[in-house]
Amino acid sequence: FDPEAYWRAYEGMRGAALRLGIEVGMQPQTRDSSRSFVEREPFDAVIGSQHLLYGSDVYDAKTFAGHTKDEAYLEYLHQMEKNLRLHGDFIDILGHIDYICRYAPYENPELDDARYADAIDAVLRAAVETHTVLELNTRRLGDARAAAALLPIYRRYRELGGRYVTFGSDAHTADAIGAHF
Repeated sequence: FDPEAYWRAYEGMRGAALRLGIEVGMQPQTRDSSRSFVEREPFDAVIGSQHLLYGSDVYDAKTFAGHTKDEAYLEYLHQMEKNLRLHGDFIDILGHIDYICRYAPYENPELDDARYADAIDAVLRAAVETHTVLELNTRRLGDARAAAALLPIYRRYRELGGRYVTFGSDAHTADAIGAHF
């Protein structure tokens, strides 16, 4: 990815209807390089996302091998909270808190707010304390079970002092832009 070329290509379209942003994967060992990267161009928004678990992207089914759902989800949330605190001074938005649910091989892949309440609260508190806005990623909202599992998380974010959310469809294809808004 060449941020300078991205900026040159889209800067002329930037305005009230179009903002230019970037998503960075949050990892302790890439914090400094991520910071330098986002400072190269004046992005309007920086999304920080937790994609890795046990050193692998959660879209790889092998990531979950040998781990119970509780082990994997608690570690994922712990890493998200830790990385949010490490990156919170240069990211604006915490991306898709439920990313793990897309790919987890468990019978019920949802973040059960009761089972993971303390770990979710730690993430939400880190977001509030670092003034990081929570993204409401709409990619999975076509699934009623996913929507029902996410609602208590966003309510809890509000209870803990969160005041803003941003919407993102996480579109990887043109036809998915704005899906489930």
